[in-house]
Amino acid sequence: MDEKTVKQRIKAYRKESKLSQKEIADKIGISRNAYIGIENGDTRIFNEKLQKIAELTDTTIEKLVLGYEPVENADIKLGEAKTVFNERFRSMQQDYESRLKEKDDTIALLKKLVDSLQESLRSKDSIIALLQK
Repeated sequence: MDEKTVKQRIKAYRKESKLSQKEIADKIGISRNAYIGIENGDTRIFNEKLQKIAELTDTTIEKLVLGYEPVENADIKLGEAKTVFNERFRSMQQDYESRLKEKDDTIALLKKLVDSLQESLRSKDSIIALLQK
């Protein structure tokens, strides 16, 4: 935890919450100068004060300290994501295989049609040859 970054976040969330240094200092029970010391990095922050600052700025301690909110039950959510991914992948794979079979069936039918047309052409050529004799 980088204290300078934490103090920068505290200041940013205070400004975002449209609170003055005096207002937040009064609400957490310290002097304005002590609060200015927190934002400047001159005063150490105690957990109960950090919790109160988080509440007043409508954020969490995690966001103030870490800069983000950790995901609860990340392993469970990752498992859910894997399940959804696998279901979608199987569905897409089945769709692909079905379309591929349709194309193969169409190709086979067209080959039969070409063979039939070639046979008709040979028959016509034979008839023409017979008529020319």
